[in-house]
Amino acid sequence: PTYLDHNDGDHNGALLYGTEYKDTGAVDKNGNHEVVCTVCMVKGATYTQWGRHECPENQRTEYKGYVLSAYHNGHYKGEFVCVDEARDVTEWSSSGGETGHYLYSTEYKQGVLPSSVFTHNREASCAQCTSEEHMSTYVRWGNRECPEGAENMYTGYAAGSYHSHTGSGANMVCLHPEPTYLDHNDGGNTGGVLYGVEYRNTGAADRNGNQDATCSVCMVMGATYTQWGRAECPETQRTEYLGYIMGSHYGHQKDQWVCVDEKREYTKTSSSGADGGHYWYTAEAETGTLPSSVYSQNREPACAQCTEEKHMSTYVRWGHRECPE
Repeated sequence: PTYLDHNDGDHNGALLYGTEYKDTGAVDKNGNHEVVCTVCMVKGATYTQWGRHECPENQRTEYKGYVLSAYHNGHYKGEFVCVDEARDVTEWSSSGGETGHYLYSTEYKQGVLPSSVFTHNREASCAQCTSEEHMSTYVRWGNRECPEGAENMYTGYAAGSYHSHTGSGANMVCLHPEPTYLDHNDGGNTGGVLYGVEYRNTGAADRNGNQDATCSVCMVMGATYTQWGRAECPETQRTEYLGYIMGSHYGHQKDQWVCVDEKREYTKTSSSGADGGHYWYTAEAETGTLPSSVYSQNREPACAQCTEEKHMSTYVRWGHRECPE
């Protein structure tokens, strides 16, 4: 590591810890050992395929593994990550069980997720897939199709942690409609858990309340990004879709902001009953830190997915008003 200006006093703002694998009693490996990671670069578009460890035939499988996350309740949220089945450890690792962040294998929970597709209590698999014929990928939340100009990798099931659980992952995943499994155990060895997502009504901008949210993984040529707060992409860019910013209820446990297509389409197995699971609500702007001269109090912000074919990637430069040369 390198450091900018710093102070070695214990000021207890944000804290960073290492991560350990934890056993659940099924598909365990290297429990209490410290997790290693590797940053890789590829040519083409690469994406995580959630729920299926076999990539399409015309794509390269970078690796396959299991979905891991924080313990589902009683712990605080982590992130759903696709961890290589090798579960390698750092060269400094020990089996002593140090204090830090913990990763557990993650199981499907039925209800919003249909039993005809996903096996209850079975450990979810995943893969990292790369297509050299494309440049970027995005998820079109709330729609069964990718727009013209984009190629559909799969249309599946929006999933996340249970709305009242403190743990599992804070991020949303788009589960493949044809899941495959590595070694598994259906005994309910609950570590992390994955539930389907339902739309919830707030009394404004409502659509398809209690229906089960769908999603599509799309590939494009060029750089694609989510434009938060505005439903119109720049004239030189292609609008993939537009919609509303949605997330968990402010009184529930935290999740990830997502740009959900204005159609709010649902899965083929959806029902209008409230099955429990993860819930999406339309977001509203709260002024204060957000200036009232710019944002309207209590109004639902829009969003759009925008693509620029002349570029390859995007990033956010937090804490600065300009991009570098």
